[in-house]
Amino acid sequence: MNSRLGLLFPLVLVACGSSDPVNSAPIVPEAPAVEEQEEPYELFGEALDPEVAETDFATLLASPDAYLKQIVKVRAVVRASCQVRGCWMEIRNEADKSSDGLTVRFEGYSFFVPLNSRASRVVIQGELEVQTLTKAQVKEVEAEGGTVQLQPDGTAKVLTFMATGVEMRGRKQK
Repeated sequence: MNSRLGLLFPLVLVACGSSDPVNSAPIVPEAPAVEEQEEPYELFGEALDPEVAETDFATLLASPDAYLKQIVKVRAVVRASCQVRGCWMEIRNEADKSSDGLTVRFEGYSFFVPLNSRASRVVIQGELEVQTLTKAQVKEVEAEGGTVQLQPDGTAKVLTFMATGVEMRGRKQK
């Protein structure tokens, strides 16, 4: 019995230790190509320009002067929106629920967002502006559920994003 084992063992070593590179390479099944499918979105306003680079939300708020009057694209989450017409929304950083917000209005009131936009993820494109709201505009914003930091005279200076287009994902359907 030992003599058979003695003959079999060298054969196993020779077969496993083949120096033929074609036959000694392990066979690894090729993984099927997986196409990354982008989540579908709803488009409000104009289509976003793929040539415009996306700006980080925190960077935009930390250095707004660097982005004023430039076409900017930013990704965020809708914190609140106008509950009367959908004529504005407040967005926040995706990664930080307690981050400062940014008010978004829509170029020439040419489009609005759905009233149930809260918690949706958005990519918006447009221009960052500093606006002074009159007392009447402040009252309107507050009546629609928005908040602003008042100046002593009852007006408010606000950093506003004037959007030309909004891609919205994950909106809860009623």
